[in-house]
Amino acid sequence: MDINTLTEVCLEKVRERKNLLKNISSEEEIKKWQEETLDKYRCDLEPYIWQHFMFKYGPALDEFWKSHQFPKKSKYAWTIIERRCHPNWWFLLRNMAWAAPNFSLYIFCSDENYEFVKALLGDKAKNVNIIKWFKGFATRQEGKDHYAQTFKLPGFYKQIDAEYFIRVEMDTYLRHKIPESIFRGDFYGAPWGWKPELPGGGGLVVRKIKTMIDLCTKENNTNLEADDDWVGRKVVEYGLEYPPLEYRKEIFSENFPVADPVGVHQFWTFLENFEINNPDRFMEHLANYLKIHIED
Repeated sequence: MDINTLTEVCLEKVRERKNLLKNISSEEEIKKWQEETLDKYRCDLEPYIWQHFMFKYGPALDEFWKSHQFPKKSKYAWTIIERRCHPNWWFLLRNMAWAAPNFSLYIFCSDENYEFVKALLGDKAKNVNIIKWFKGFATRQEGKDHYAQTFKLPGFYKQIDAEYFIRVEMDTYLRHKIPESIFRGDFYGAPWGWKPELPGGGGLVVRKIKTMIDLCTKENNTNLEADDDWVGRKVVEYGLEYPPLEYRKEIFSENFPVADPVGVHQFWTFLENFEINNPDRFMEHLANYLKIHIED
């Protein structure tokens, strides 16, 4: 699927949501519409984005994958925490391997998708640290809650034998190879337009493991609030280290456009921030953000 077609898909989704707004008047209904719209953008547009990736970059990444082996142990690690047999696994694993072939990989899965994960990895499974972290089926909300709790547990971080790791979610991708220079400070992710003073977060987050163990041990937090928001506030509260906004926004991107981010998390959720109301400008953002620099 090319950029022109993807642009039309996004424009149609915006028209669909705006048509629903015509019959809404109360503040409560508008707020509900806004929340539902973001979720619809995120979920409904993702398959089109991944179809584009699979067609355009899948063959080259698969060729790299054939000869790649993850190191069992490394100073830096990837982590995937995912209990589903998600359709993006195939592409994401290859994208990660290409972006940082020297990183170890830790997968925290469930007893229900464990065999699926092993089958995806094939002969590479022997070098990947696969941990059965979740048990049984979970609803969408239960899955979110268990996920948020995981990152507040010291025992989770103790499973990872590295100095730093990057948390990777199913709706993320890497546009460039990962430079070692991004491993600085204690915690940061994509900046949030609504809370730029915090370290940010989202689907791609850098964490220093020792700091996370110390913080989570001290706080002993078992509530269900989003982990990156909570950790970010604690990083500020305790005077821990994170890079300045001007640096962070060029590393990981989510909810507003920058020139050339290294990694991206579901930017299509925030269509208005990417100038969807100006189709020509939106198409420029789309072409830029969906470029993976494999041949550079």
